[in-house]
Amino acid sequence: MEGEGKTTVTLGLARALVDLGFRVLMVDGDFLQAELTHKLGYTKELNSTPTPISIEPNLNLLPAIP
Repeated sequence: MEGEGKTTVTLGLARALVDLGFRVLMVDGDFLQAELTHKLGYTKELNSTPTPISIEPNLNLLPAIP
């Protein structure tokens, strides 16, 4: 449901795993609103073939194309 905190939990978990030494790839699966992609500031026009974007060392995002 909307407003449950899924995006916030995803970001927190990803950063915690990076702190533990893991390499993390977050995949934005929200093809209607692309909330994770927008929250991280990638609102500009994306290619039709998404490629991972480096957010910080060992943390990447595969953006959704709404």
